[in-house]
Amino acid sequence: MKLIAGKIIPALATTTAMIVGAVGLEIFKYILKKNVAKMRNAFINLALPLFLFSEPLPPGEHQD
Repeated sequence: MKLIAGKIIPALATTTAMIVGAVGLEIFKYILKKNVAKMRNAFINLALPLFLFSEPLPPGEHQD
């Protein structure tokens, strides 16, 4: 059990750091009053590693 717990804590710290970094970039864009079109959605997979950034859909539009 201790072996599993030892692997979970570094994974949580790494994931938290990646999310804070991605959100931090978007906050800087907001503070600097960049155009909303410059905002991005982030999809991060640390197992691969894979970092994808895409344009968000306009409000009210969604995929069915």
